[in-house]
Amino acid sequence: MNIDERAVVATEGLREASSPVDLDVMLRELKQTRARRAGARVVTVLLVVVLGALGWSVLKTPGAADVQPVGPSRGHGNGVIVFNGGRGSVPSDVVPGLPTAALDSDLSWSPDGAALAYQAHRQLRIFSLNTQRTRVVASCHRCGFAWSPRGDLMAVAAGKHLRMVQLDTGAVAVLDTAGLSSIGQPTWAPTGDRLAFVAQNLGGPPGLYAVDSDGSDLALVWSSDTLEPFGVWDPAWSPDGTTIAFIDSTEGNAESLRHSTRLHISTIAPDGTGASRLSDIGSCICLGFQPGLTWSPDGTTLAVNAIFTRQGNLYEIDADGTHLRLVAAGSEGPIGWQPLPRK
Repeated sequence: MNIDERAVVATEGLREASSPVDLDVMLRELKQTRARRAGARVVTVLLVVVLGALGWSVLKTPGAADVQPVGPSRGHGNGVIVFNGGRGSVPSDVVPGLPTAALDSDLSWSPDGAALAYQAHRQLRIFSLNTQRTRVVASCHRCGFAWSPRGDLMAVAAGKHLRMVQLDTGAVAVLDTAGLSSIGQPTWAPTGDRLAFVAQNLGGPPGLYAVDSDGSDLALVWSSDTLEPFGVWDPAWSPDGTTIAFIDSTEGNAESLRHSTRLHISTIAPDGTGASRLSDIGSCICLGFQPGLTWSPDGTTLAVNAIFTRQGNLYEIDADGTHLRLVAAGSEGPIGWQPLPRK
C-alpha cells in the first residue's frame, strides 16, 4: 500500500466519524490544492551550510515558498542538502549540471559525496559531479535505494524485493524477504553489513525491518499499530551506528481533516530496543504532502520535512530533539545530505 492509498484509508475513517458536509467541502479544497501543487512542482536543489543561528520566519500560503539562506557551518563533513522544493526556485550554482527537472523520487549520495543517485523516467541514475555525466544503473519505478558505505553496492527496494546491485558490474543479487511486501526506503548501517527498510507483512501496518547485506538474519525492528498514512516512514541509520531515526504517525483530531494525522520523529536501537519519540513535526491529511528525514553526515543533526502550516518546510533539529529551526520554505519528500571528506 503506497502513501496515497494509506492516506485514503485514513481519510475514509475520518469521514465516518465526522460531518459528511464539512468533509466533502474540505476534500474538494484538498483536491484543488493537490492539483495546483502537481502542476507547479519543481525539484529544487539547495545549498545548505548548516548549524547557523536561525530565527523563525513568517510562512506564506502555498504557492509563495521562499528559499531561506542559513548561517555558516560548524559541522565537519556536511555538504549540500538536496531536496524536493515543491514550488520553490532552482538555484543553478549548487550542483551544476544536475538535471533537476527530472528528479522525481529517492535521493542518495555516494560515500565520498562525488555523485548523487536519483530516480527519473523509471530509471535509477547516478550523476557525477566530477564528470558532469549521468549513467543508468537499473530500471526503477517507485523504488527506494541507498548507496552502501563502501561505495560498491546500491540497495534497491520495490514491491516484494530487496536487491543488491554491484555498481561496477551491474550484477544483481536478490535478498530473501519472503512474506514481506511494499518494501522500500532502505538505509545502511555505517559498517555496511546490515540494512534497515520499510515493509508490510501480510498486508498489515508498515514495519521497520533489518537484514544483513547477504540476506541473512531478517528481523522486525519496530512495528506500527496504526494504519495511519505513514505508519513508519523514511528510516535513517545514524552515522555512529547506534540509532535508527524514522517518521511515525498517530491519529490526530478526528473532527478536523487538517489535523487528521500527527507526525513524529522517533528513534530506536538497531536491535529493536529503546524506542523513543524525539519530536513532533506537525500534522496533515497527507494526500498532498510527503515527509522526509535524514542525518547530517557528522551525526549532530537531522534534516526533516515537517508541516506546521499549510505547506511543508525543511527544518534542522539537533540529535537530541531540541532546537528545531527552519532552513527553507516549500519542501517535501526525500532528502539527500552530501557527505564531504574530513580535512
